[in-house]
Amino acid sequence: MSELSEARIPDAPAIQRLPLFQLVLVGLQHVLLMYGGAIAVPLIIGQAAGLSREEIAFLINADLLVAGIATIVQSLGIGPLGIRMPVMMGASFAAVGSMVAMAG
Repeated sequence: MSELSEARIPDAPAIQRLPLFQLVLVGLQHVLLMYGGAIAVPLIIGQAAGLSREEIAFLINADLLVAGIATIVQSLGIGPLGIRMPVMMGASFAAVGSMVAMAG
């Protein structure tokens, strides 16, 4: 009975902290995946709307800024906001078709 009371249940994999090297690799992977998804939507919509290169660059910058802020809020959590998990927040492809149709 004493062996059972001393046995410790290990933390779930989602709760365990990764070593620094793995954290850096996961962070780099997260940034690379986020960047590709975050710039595609403004590029498609900007091209369909006939915007200039400067205006498309502004759309991309605004999208990256807002996606970064939303990702930080979701990952770290601010009070009751955020799920405290490493998720990417950004523009959705769900509305791209209707936006392109309206712009065209």
